[in-house]
Amino acid sequence: MKKEVLLIFILMGSLIFAGDDVPANLQVPVLEENNVNYLAYANTKKGEFPLPEKLDNLAKFAGKHLTDFRWADYNGPRIRVGVLEVKNSTKKEYDGLDGDRGIVEVERIPVSSIDALVINSLVNTGRFTLVEREIIEKLVEEQDRKTAGLVTTQSGAKSGRMLGARYLIKVIVTEYEPTYKKKSFGLGAVSGGFLGGVGVGVEQSMVSLTFRLVDPESSEIIFSKKAMAVIDKKGFGVGGGKSKKGKSEAATFSSMSQTPIGNAVIAAINVGVFELVKAIGNPSMKAKVVLVKDGNVILNRGQSQVQVGDTFRAFIKGDEFVDPETGISLGSETEEVGSLEVSKVMPRFCYARAIGFQAEELARGDEAVSNLVGEDFHFAKAWLGPYPKTKKYTEKRRKKKAEKKAKN
Repeated sequence: MKKEVLLIFILMGSLIFAGDDVPANLQVPVLEENNVNYLAYANTKKGEFPLPEKLDNLAKFAGKHLTDFRWADYNGPRIRVGVLEVKNSTKKEYDGLDGDRGIVEVERIPVSSIDALVINSLVNTGRFTLVEREIIEKLVEEQDRKTAGLVTTQSGAKSGRMLGARYLIKVIVTEYEPTYKKKSFGLGAVSGGFLGGVGVGVEQSMVSLTFRLVDPESSEIIFSKKAMAVIDKKGFGVGGGKSKKGKSEAATFSSMSQTPIGNAVIAAINVGVFELVKAIGNPSMKAKVVLVKDGNVILNRGQSQVQVGDTFRAFIKGDEFVDPETGISLGSETEEVGSLEVSKVMPRFCYARAIGFQAEELARGDEAVSNLVGEDFHFAKAWLGPYPKTKKYTEKRRKKKAEKKAKN
């Protein structure tokens, strides 16, 4: 009996994923090219590993490996975005009652901590410039209502233009399960199996977040992705790498990382931001003409966005077409007139000289598009880090042990 119990615990790690449909890209390591700058890396206790393009299955079967990201170095244009406050759409309640009063206790979800971690995760990518939350609250109240399908007004479109953001990012908590699932493992059936009345239970925590990209002028949802992460309550934890987080972020991260459900939140946020970066891609930076003065064109892009010598394609904006029903801009006619070269950079704007045309041909509101083209994203062909043990792996391991025992 002692040998049987010992064997249960030896094989427990191999049996945990044996009943799940684990995809092939989590089973077989694939050698990667050297000197490739992958989009992001997962920092685990066994080292740092590049991430594959799709993270859904990894987040489901081994979410703990997605709690610590390192984003690749990025020197391209940053996209200006506004981040709306995280919303909680769950309506979970505990089954238990509060004493004799019959009051059902409502589960509290740390929305403010989730909000802070979403913002910091976006900043850590190095790809975004974030609009201050106070500005968003003042200018996108109508957009927020329109996103919910309540109103559509011309004033909303104007507020979107005033915001100056390419996108609004909206995150919604759709599922929050501190006790998501409890699996029992033994040498019999994988789910609920026992040997001689002995079994091992593993509880899990799960979080599901929906990430949306919203057009700030039209309030149209142009991208939506659910990011779900599952963390085992036994053996949860973050990677062992060094963090570059600020003090406030580090405190929030440390607090959340102390529990399985907190780790699930962190992993889901990392997956969601990873998906946002992929969806936005590497678009060319756009700038607006602020003023034409003394032969110089002043653009609304400054330090951390442009540098001396950067070039833009200059476009004269024609008539704007506005939908008479909604007040939303349908676009405008544009004419390319030449190039602009940045000659001087200030904190929040820059000077550029006209090449191939007269600077006075441009006017306030005309557009310039950067000639800088971002590199293509690189992804690992498969997950190379710690990965779940599948049934095939378990059977192979048991066979080797049997052969070794027979030889002895």
